[in-house]
Amino acid sequence: MKRAVVTINLGDFLCENSRSSFQAAAKRWDAEYVEFKEKDMVAGLHIFFHKFLVFHVSGADRVLYIDSDAIIRGDAPSPFDLCPPEKMGVVFNQKMPRLGSKDRETSADLEGWSLIEERLGKKLKMTGPYFNAGFMILTRKHHEKVLHRTHEIIKKYNIKMSHTDQTFFNFAARETGAVLHFMDYAWNDMHPHSHSHWDYMESYVYHFAASGDRKMVMPFLEWRYPPGPGRFVQPKRVYFSGRDLSALEQGLKGPGGIEYTRDSITRTGYKGNVVSHGPYCWVARGRYRLELEMEVTGAILPSLISPVIVKLTSSIGERLIGLYDLNDFKKRGDKYEMTFSLDEDRISFEVVTIRAARCWIVVKGFTVERIADEPGPDLPLKGRKFKHGIIEKRLLSMESRQRRRKGSWPWE
Repeated sequence: MKRAVVTINLGDFLCENSRSSFQAAAKRWDAEYVEFKEKDMVAGLHIFFHKFLVFHVSGADRVLYIDSDAIIRGDAPSPFDLCPPEKMGVVFNQKMPRLGSKDRETSADLEGWSLIEERLGKKLKMTGPYFNAGFMILTRKHHEKVLHRTHEIIKKYNIKMSHTDQTFFNFAARETGAVLHFMDYAWNDMHPHSHSHWDYMESYVYHFAASGDRKMVMPFLEWRYPPGPGRFVQPKRVYFSGRDLSALEQGLKGPGGIEYTRDSITRTGYKGNVVSHGPYCWVARGRYRLELEMEVTGAILPSLISPVIVKLTSSIGERLIGLYDLNDFKKRGDKYEMTFSLDEDRISFEVVTIRAARCWIVVKGFTVERIADEPGPDLPLKGRKFKHGIIEKRLLSMESRQRRRKGSWPWE
């Protein structure tokens, strides 16, 4: 029975370190490695939809589909041998564990499930745990109908990918009667941060789930086993483009980055204050330079309030690092530069831009550069006096409400 390890690589999203781990795993497991590249994709078809074509692109009888923001440990046994061919091998979707906890809970997109039920005019009970579609073992004979039905639901009922793609796989799997084989979370560990180090992998598969760690950690993570000499070293300088960032309304994502413009808000109806957030990555203790690339136009009354508030935070537990307005940055054209310090390692670090005054904003991206191993003399948050503390407090409260209402928190 022909086997294949299949991943999707859109716009060179896949880093070379992950590719090497996939190729080594495929060789150990007597499987073909298949990389579905941008030139092979169907025009007008969302990247998530291409998961439905894994048998078509590979020609294999059994396929392990794995997301390109994952990495496989060098001694991982063959998952094909651990999952019966007639069953669909999956791992339950994991909520973000509480800080310091290694507990994993099943996280399901109930809103997306209800939408599918509404469009199909039928009720289907979600039996058993909700699985993540970033790791799936499929057999053509038994599971091609699951992929076909998933594609059919989205195409026929015009359900947009505003919800996680695994919602559609979960629904189709249960509707078609597929028998699910739930594997240990070590095969799709979505929260490797909980292991508190990057010197070696504790699980067979680390899945960074579109976080910024695909740039901050994945290219340098030691997947070979036993691990080589030396410790993990954080990269000195990393650039995150607008494509790496998130918006509360997906329609704000444009070719230039996250675009809060007259056209985008007219098109989407979004009227919130949060423009962009992300990229949710691990950042070590030390001193950093942040260079934010952003266009700000049409600001009204800039002398009374900064048009943009920038919030640095570790989104797990909403641990605030710093709160700044554009007056705290050195401006050079469309680039705004400042320094900040971390007195401890932070996981799920993010930069949040908040629209404070009436203006249009395009967030093109930002660079995080490590300039010292030890924290510096940067102004700490505690004891800091803001000129417009009441306004900023109101904005942050509004931001929190908007994000919770949208369900954009990474652990939900």
